[in-house]
Amino acid sequence: MRLSALNIWPTFKSRRAQQEREVKENSEHPKKVWDMRARNGWGNSIGWLNCETRRLHGHTTPLPKEGDELLAEMQSGKTGRFRFVKVEPCYDPSDMWFGTVEDMGYADDANESSSATRP
Repeated sequence: MRLSALNIWPTFKSRRAQQEREVKENSEHPKKVWDMRARNGWGNSIGWLNCETRRLHGHTTPLPKEGDELLAEMQSGKTGRFRFVKVEPCYDPSDMWFGTVEDMGYADDANESSSATRP
């Protein structure tokens, strides 16, 4: 029996169709906050490809979606906030993706301003 006849792995087309369905649901999902500091293990990681252009790569299940937020530790010691503007899924491995984020300021500043406006 040939290995290709075993049919134990999903086909490329079925994996791609599943990921395309997930991408289609982007606009209908609640926004999620991803913490880069907690995503540093095998099969569960997010890292910078290029800090200047705000390009990321990751291995996560599920995949981030456009509009989700990302928290990342900055060299200054502050926690930066970013919004995913583009997520490009890879199809092999299925949990890998590339993405682009935009700056939203610092999480520390947002907490200070919200606490300053409270009565």
